[in-house]
Amino acid sequence: MTQTGTVLGPLERTGGLWVVGDSGRPDNDWVEFRPEGMHRHEPGGPGRSVAWSRLMPGVKLTLGGENPARGQYGVAGLLGGLPGPWRHGSGYLHLTLRDPYEDWVARFSRHPRHYPATGILLFGELVKRLLDESRAHLLGDPALLDRVVARLATERLRGRHATQDAVTRALAPEDPAHADPAPADPAPGRQPPGKQSPEK
Repeated sequence: MTQTGTVLGPLERTGGLWVVGDSGRPDNDWVEFRPEGMHRHEPGGPGRSVAWSRLMPGVKLTLGGENPARGQYGVAGLLGGLPGPWRHGSGYLHLTLRDPYEDWVARFSRHPRHYPATGILLFGELVKRLLDESRAHLLGDPALLDRVVARLATERLRGRHATQDAVTRALAPEDPAHADPAPADPAPGRQPPGKQSPEK
């Protein structure tokens, strides 16, 4: 059973790396987030590695059949991880690379487990945010993703803005200087606002 806080949609912690897709079988496709860049594992081949600096803004996540036109909101994409006749399809990260420019679709095999809609949305927003802000290299920092995914794993969302806000909070640094200051003790002989001395 997968430990809570170690998965976010198709993203999971495997060994020392965060991986997109089911890496449990050698004949599957999956994408590894390595310190130096993104690596797509392909069955029977060496795969392909792309440096973080080559990834451009505008990533899209889709789930479903072969390179589906509709993304994670499609019925087939959302139901593809359910047990029974619904189980089918793969996942895809649609990316644009620079130097030289090209479109790249990184395919990954879906896990046997179901991907809740919340996890799909948060994972998609997390990757999009880091690429849009030229911080894609943070995806290759396992310790940072440990913290971010643990924060996001407990989120329950209601709308697009809630998804964006959740990712913003999860990426915020853990710095005591940014914490809210503790309330000061009232001066001796004074009561905090709204409190009265007990009647004698």
